Amino acid sequence: MTPFSGEKGMVSVSASPTPSLAAQRGGFTLVELLVVLVTITVLATLLVPALSQTKLKAPALTCMSNLKQMQLGWELYAGEYNDLLLTSRTTIVTRPPWIGDTWNYNLPSQGDWDPRFYLDRSPLMPFVGRNRSIWRCPSDTTQVYTNGSSGGMAPRLRTYSMSDVFGTGMWLPNTTYKVYGKLSEITNASSTCVFIEEHPNSINDGAFSLRMANGLADASVQLVDIPASMHAGAGTLSFADGHVEIHKWRGTVDQPPVSLAMALTGTTLQQTGIGNLDSGTVADMRWLSSVTTVAK
Repeated sequence: MTPFSGEKGMVSVSASPTPSLAAQRGGFTLVELLVVLVTITVLATLLVPALSQTKLKAPALTCMSNLKQMQLGWELYAGEYNDLLLTSRTTIVTRPPWIGDTWNYNLPSQGDWDPRFYLDRSPLMPFVGRNRSIWRCPSDTTQVYTNGSSGGMAPRLRTYSMSDVFGTGMWLPNTTYKVYGKLSEITNASSTCVFIEEHPNSINDGAFSLRMANGLADASVQLVDIPASMHAGAGTLSFADGHVEIHKWRGTVDQPPVSLAMALTGTTLQQTGIGNLDSGTVADMRWLSSVTTVAK
């Protein structure tokens, strides 16, 4: 209202409202609606792959977190026990094994699905907050029978193994390459793998065994235990300096498909023959050798 003064008193005049932009235009045109729809479609096309990648990466990140906690527990144990390291096998009487109390944590057994049998008794447990969940990668879908083939099924509890450089190192062979019993003995901590995600059809005892590639000829490379490749062809490893990484494997022989049937029956892959490995697998074994140990 705008007041005016005049001889006859105050007069109020109302200004006409300005029509809104929508009212002036009469709504969206067909072309504008099509532009909006095209924009939404383009954004959806861009976002869907990103969301899919995030979903794929989530289990890998959890797997890395698992090994980070186990690696820290491994180091804390050494700090508590005068530099002494847990061993990957049960045959070294001066050091306790990190998992299992028999020669072979083999399949099938009660310890595959019952945490009270092996996991809860591991000397590593007090140093990882007695967390049962960190022993299994979320991408590992293998199950085992709880009472023979006629019984029920349950998830297998363990996905990870410890490098046998902290055990007997018999496959290295230990006559040529270093094995470690104390934390201070490790030559290059940042290039010394401690825990590794093992293929579900390869895992048996607590050790991940490797025959060191001597760097002279491809025929020298031998595949003993098989690394896992459940993260889009990659596997998780932890190192003695505390860091964890996911490594992309290049081979085909060392990336066999996971057989759930084999896991149920406890059948393990046997890949110990020398030679007949594709070039990618040879490269993988050479890389694993470079992060396992060093020559004496």
